[in-house]
Amino acid sequence: MSNIILGKNFLALPGIAALVILGGGHSVNAQTVSEKTQSSNQVAQADIEAAIPNQNQTPGSYIGIGTNIGITGGSSALSDGNFSFMSKIRFTKSLSARPSVILGTDTTFLVPITYDFSVKPADPLTTPVTIVPYIGVGAVIQTGDKSETAVLVTGGVDIPLNQKFTATAAINTGFFDTVDVGILLGVGYNFKGF
Repeated sequence: MSNIILGKNFLALPGIAALVILGGGHSVNAQTVSEKTQSSNQVAQADIEAAIPNQNQTPGSYIGIGTNIGITGGSSALSDGNFSFMSKIRFTKSLSARPSVILGTDTTFLVPITYDFSVKPADPLTTPVTIVPYIGVGAVIQTGDKSETAVLVTGGVDIPLNQKFTATAAINTGFFDTVDVGILLGVGYNFKGF
């Protein structure tokens, strides 16, 4: 009788071993599925992060070309329609110099120091257009027969078009004998280093 019990236990042993092996395979598969799910979540997370613009990617420094549209005045090229070169040299996240040259009969140099505001979306999952408005003061220097320097007040906005280019628009006011006002529109090539 003890041989029969021992034989039954011996026959049950391969069945238990088969269950352990099969069960072990299922638990390994469960771990594999779990790892795949985790990496899928990581990929999805990476995709979401790539879709959300990094607010720290506001335009740094750039150099570009544009046009000046004269509004009022007559003391400098600021009040005329002319071709221009412009730039932005970023010192800190919110402080920049924006030197520009407006070409004309009397070439005019604009040298403002600006405070740059950072506009962030209310909902971090939306993909709004990132804009950087700014205001500043500085000097406007007119060259030519009647060279003159005056106070400059400026305000505008930078709009990153992509990682390499930024569109910019500014209204500049020079306080000469008459008040010269012009709108500067242009596109700049972004660069690092400042």
